[in-house]
This record gives sequence, structure tokens and C-alpha cells, in this order.
Amino acid sequence: MRSAGLVLGCALWAGSSPAMAEDMACGTHVIVDEEESGPSKTEVSEKCGAPLEVAGDDWFYRDEGGARYRLHFNDDGMLESISVESTE
Repeated sequence: MRSAGLVLGCALWAGSSPAMAEDMACGTHVIVDEEESGPSKTEVSEKCGAPLEVAGDDWFYRDEGGARYRLHFNDDGMLESISVESTE
């Protein structure tokens, strides 16, 4: 019983912690969503090439392992966040 409580406590703690920043590798480059100001659309495009898909302020890339990344840019064209959409 004690171990079940410990597991539950750890799960609750992990769920309440702030989200960790994601990053995405593009060849020899790594794109990171910075807290202050991430790279611009131009910088991402220079390092990663054209996105597979663009939907508004979201750019989508797929890595060699099949993970699909969503890069969200703000109105100024600066990267705000990176999230993994799927690993197909």
C-alpha cells in the first residue's frame, strides 16, 4: 500500500510541475523554444528547411524517427513553443 501511495504522489507532483521546453534536431542544428525569445521563422527555415505543413502560426516538421513536431510562432514571427504531435 505504501508503494502505491508513493507512485500516486509522484504522479501528482509530476503533473503539477511546469512544462519542460521541447527541442527539435535539424541535421547538426538544434532548435529550442527559449523562455525570452526563440529563433525567428527565418532562422528556423535556414537550419531546418521548409516545413512539411504550415497552418497559420504553426509549422510542422517530421524527424527521422517519425515524430511530428509543431512549432508555434507568435505574431512577430518568433518561436514560442515546440510540441511533439505524434510518433508515427
